[in-house]
Amino acid sequence: MFLCMSLPRFSFLFFLFMLLADLVPGQSVGGRTCPKITTRKEWRQLSRETQASYIKAVKCLTTKPATLRTRFRLRRYDDFQYVHSTLYMQVHFVARFLPWHRHIVFLYEQALRECGYQEGVPHWDWSLDAADASRSPVFSSDPQVGFGGNGTGRVDPRLPDGMSSSLYNYVHRNSFVGSALGKC
Repeated sequence: MFLCMSLPRFSFLFFLFMLLADLVPGQSVGGRTCPKITTRKEWRQLSRETQASYIKAVKCLTTKPATLRTRFRLRRYDDFQYVHSTLYMQVHFVARFLPWHRHIVFLYEQALRECGYQEGVPHWDWSLDAADASRSPVFSSDPQVGFGGNGTGRVDPRLPDGMSSSLYNYVHRNSFVGSALGKC
């Protein structure tokens, strides 16, 4: 019966099931409940103190030794870039895209906690800045609460300001080049 069901009917039933499953209060997986659910807020929703705490924790990860064993001299911060770029083809454009990224963000969040950041990893709602992304507060030149501007795009790809100006990028497009942090 399941295989003979038309796609529109299956889609409707699947949607209905997901909606109903979401409405059931207090359900837990395996009898367990989450003691604290982490909320990931948009950058603008964070207080200046929380933004500064996040930036400080990211910088802290650049001072910790890597946990991965590679032939490259990496930092804890680079572990995440290395794994993401190395597994790029295996985790993009496939069914495991969302679960894999949720897990790596969770691991990144745990690493940030080791550096004192206790909130969820913030996100950037770029649609709020679609008209002029260069004016986004995410790209503020303030090294305490901003990631930095757009850089020059010339031979020296360093970002001139913000927290990113002090970062050194070891991971670059599946190779390790020891260059200054380039433009995104």
